[in-house]
Amino acid sequence: MKKKSFVIVMLCMVFSMAMAGSIKVIEGNKKVFKSISGLAVLEIDWSNTSYDGRMTLEEKYGDFTPYEAAARSGFIQDFNQDCRSVKVVTDDSRAQYKISIKVDKVDQYIKVTGLIPGPATKIWGTLTISDLESGEVLTVVKIDECNGGASPSPFETFSDTFEALGEQIAKMR
Repeated sequence: MKKKSFVIVMLCMVFSMAMAGSIKVIEGNKKVFKSISGLAVLEIDWSNTSYDGRMTLEEKYGDFTPYEAAARSGFIQDFNQDCRSVKVVTDDSRAQYKISIKVDKVDQYIKVTGLIPGPATKIWGTLTISDLESGEVLTVVKIDECNGGASPSPFETFSDTFEALGEQIAKMR
């Protein structure tokens, strides 16, 4: 019986840690994807982003371009998979909406819980959804310590984190 209790407690801890980090609507409509439909373009702003609050991303990583690409593709993949009403596209001319992510801080840590232990990435920042034609801001979301799964590759940890963010944003309804 003790073994069952231990397993249940461990599973609860793993799930609560996996859900650590949150998004919170601070302006606009939380159910934005129930009221709009169409195509969106994604913009991720890494300017003035710090690593662990102590150094720039260039100081930490050197060439940050592969990390940016992994983050972008991770967000698009999971957002498009989970959102029925809006899809992120790469062609700006067809888009009606813009999803802007301003990343303020990035941190990496070693994740010891979950299926794959190893390096993982956390981000903090702001996500804004706006109408391209009118310029109206529809929703502003605060990103507080969003993290993804652990992975042996540092690029994959960025992808995993932005996949988790894309999924959370798409499920705002």
